[in-house]
Amino acid sequence: KLNDLKGIDKDKPFGMLVFLRPGLIPQPYPVSLVPVKNLSDLIGTVSNGPFKVKKIDDTHYDLVMDNNTIHALLVGDYAWLASEVDQLDFEFPHPGDFTKRLAARYDISFEFNLTSVPEGMKNIFLDFLRASTETSMQQRDGEPDAGYQLRRLNAMNSLDFLEQLILQGERLTFGLSVDPKTKRASIEADVQAKPDSGLSQLLQDVSARTSYFSSILREDTPLTFSMSWMMPPSNQKRLADFFETAEQEVASQLANAIAGKKFEEKPSAAPAATEVPKVASTGKPKRGGTGKPKKPKIPVPQPIKDVFDSLRATALTGHIDFFAQFAADSKSNGSPEFTLLGGAKVADGTKLASGLTEILKQIKDRPGLAALDFNIDTHKGVTFHRLLGSEIRRSDELMYGGKPALYIGLGSQAVWFAIGQPAALTQLKQVIDRVEAAPAARPSGSDRIPFQLTMHMKRWIEFGQANGEELQQEAIKQRDKALAAQQ
Repeated sequence: KLNDLKGIDKDKPFGMLVFLRPGLIPQPYPVSLVPVKNLSDLIGTVSNGPFKVKKIDDTHYDLVMDNNTIHALLVGDYAWLASEVDQLDFEFPHPGDFTKRLAARYDISFEFNLTSVPEGMKNIFLDFLRASTETSMQQRDGEPDAGYQLRRLNAMNSLDFLEQLILQGERLTFGLSVDPKTKRASIEADVQAKPDSGLSQLLQDVSARTSYFSSILREDTPLTFSMSWMMPPSNQKRLADFFETAEQEVASQLANAIAGKKFEEKPSAAPAATEVPKVASTGKPKRGGTGKPKKPKIPVPQPIKDVFDSLRATALTGHIDFFAQFAADSKSNGSPEFTLLGGAKVADGTKLASGLTEILKQIKDRPGLAALDFNIDTHKGVTFHRLLGSEIRRSDELMYGGKPALYIGLGSQAVWFAIGQPAALTQLKQVIDRVEAAPAARPSGSDRIPFQLTMHMKRWIEFGQANGEELQQEAIKQRDKALAAQQ
């Protein structure tokens, strides 16, 4: 049907440009570009499809299908296609000039040239975005304070970044590249900011620090996700404020969850309720404010305070640094058995370890836990605890090779975890050894990536082939169970 795409030059890029028609609110319209190798062959290829080709003159053609017409303009070795004739009344740049950089790096890419968008249109869009965000940030009926604060934090951080990107960005590029030799596919997001702008400084600061876990992030595992992200001061403050709210909610929830037991409460000064900060010039609440007075604080047990003191200190370092990684072994039947390993860098890990251990002791008799074993092992200054759930889904048993356990490792530098069979603890110790070894060859500044997700598909495909039918049956059971609960 497509005549092997004869007439198209397959060694050159093809694609689409989206222009903005001038006006109060500029209207977008697309113009496609196709590289031409042989015009006669290309006309034959198009004619094999649903189109009839009508020649207007030596450079203009119409592609007619029923009542629709696509207009074509030949310029050099490219054909430009548009739905309206006047959309081709333009001195187009040669595609090689603006696709060379993208084609050299990516197989498929999308690039937004923000410098070509009128300032008025940017401001109209930002006003709409701000209004929508303010509306969505209102606390919903029955929404917990901590959940609301986390949602608000994410919305405010996203809004700040989008404002900087739209006003101070030059180009935003998304690209996919596939290497047929290594069988590796990569997806990148790349932002080019105006020189000496706040966004330019932000993008430099974001990847300013190498991950504590960098020595293990490039290993050949089925899946690795990592983040080493430096937050701007405004984001640090918002995250620290969120931990204040979360601390109060955890204290309240834990007090209700522990039947017949209470922590030894140490009284702390409870400040009077205060109103949301307001803008001096207008008297209105600051952007992102809740519009409601703060609730008076309740006394916080010392273990919970220790945990959140560590989290607040971590937030104020400005560095979010964690990873999660699947490792795979083979079962006796040859299908993969996975172990999930991970860790997060924390400030004042000793205080966090003390508080979290005490909290775990308080909940060890809860119905959802089959067993909670303390201090089962130590390694390199890390103490390990083990948790077993009372209800394990069949899909988890298939993935982890049986009923999995959660291993928590608490140290002065980081919090570690592993989910899997008993061998998971050994694997976690090996990961800690590799991280603590601190190899001399750390990634250079140009190789620091704020976040990345790496997946090797082979083991996942093997897992699906070996367990696909049972996983499908389990999914149906879970769906039926959820429907029954709804009814």
